[in-house]
Amino acid sequence: MKIKSFVFYFFAIAIFANTLSAQKSKDADAFVVPKIPLDKDTKLITYTKVLGIQGTKDELYKKALSWFNTYYKNPKDVLREQNETDGKILGKHRFNFNNPPDKKGSTAYVGILQYSIYIFAKEAKVKYEIKDFNLKDASYHPIEYWLDKSSQKYTTKCDYYLLELDTKINEVIADFEKFMNAKEQKANDNW
Repeated sequence: MKIKSFVFYFFAIAIFANTLSAQKSKDADAFVVPKIPLDKDTKLITYTKVLGIQGTKDELYKKALSWFNTYYKNPKDVLREQNETDGKILGKHRFNFNNPPDKKGSTAYVGILQYSIYIFAKEAKVKYEIKDFNLKDASYHPIEYWLDKSSQKYTTKCDYYLLELDTKINEVIADFEKFMNAKEQKANDNW
């Protein structure tokens, strides 16, 4: 009888341990980290691209400024520098980020992520750079440790934060590119 109960408990514990191990690996693989672009010199997260767009430097500058005024809810809070002579616009924006969803699908607020968006206009070209990502706090906290799995600050939640960051920034980029590539509608004077 003792042998039967020993075998029973042995298999019960083995199955239980296997179930826990499967859940752990399932949770660890739940968030696929997207390819986050890093600046080759600074090694900081930087989204950048040059768009070839018809127009003069001044036209493209004004169009980019118009995008800031339509995309952001409070553009006056976002816009920090507007230099029409150099064709440069600097904005600083922030958004809330959350922990991964729990079993019920609820997410909990973690903090505020800030970034800088630079726009440079030239003849037939517009370049954007989205960089300087940091956690809003009393002091500057860059987020690049989210990429370093050997960092003491790293947790598996960092993968979710990177996914959330990449999704939000790609939404900003898609809207900017669509706005800048859209042809201007001429007003109909025949009324």
